Amino acid sequence: MDGDIIEGMKRIALIFIITFILAAILLNIGPLYKWANYYLKGVQTEKTSLVPTISQPENGTPLTNNQASLTIPSLSISAPIVFSKSKQEADLQKDLEEGVVLYPGSVKPGENGTMVIIGHSSSYPWYKGGYGSIFSLLEKLKVGDEITIVYNDKNYEYIVKDQIKAAVQSIQLLQIQNSDLILMSCWPVGTNSIRIAVSADLKK
Repeated sequence: MDGDIIEGMKRIALIFIITFILAAILLNIGPLYKWANYYLKGVQTEKTSLVPTISQPENGTPLTNNQASLTIPSLSISAPIVFSKSKQEADLQKDLEEGVVLYPGSVKPGENGTMVIIGHSSSYPWYKGGYGSIFSLLEKLKVGDEITIVYNDKNYEYIVKDQIKAAVQSIQLLQIQNSDLILMSCWPVGTNSIRIAVSADLKK
């Protein structure tokens, strides 16, 4: 009798483990497929159209979130830049539904200092926003690749100079290294174990 109970418990444990693994795979299958497909075929599965140059409103009102954009031609990536006003996790997550986020406290394009832009590398299937895996291919950026930011009716061209994968605390050191722009996301795709950061300088 005891043997039957033990065998039954083993079967239940096995079913639980298999269910857990399948659930984990299903939750991340979208961005993982996109990432894997790029490496296997050298192309992105969903190419987005490039955002056109955006003009300042005629009435002179301040730019809104959808009037600044980030474009990475080599990855066929384009997204509006959201100027987040809060460092609270809930507020940042809400802003990330609308695009990539200029981290509060960062400088704006054209200003002296370091501009930090964050974006998702993966998300859940029920994620509401349209940019849940916008930075899933960030690792593919190479030294010399171009990044374009449109802001205040002006194009700012940046040249990639470095890439690191490390804990959040280590990533912060990049800001001390006089980088004009840092793109940052969770890594590896489907996890938030560490961060990937790509640094770039304004094209002279």
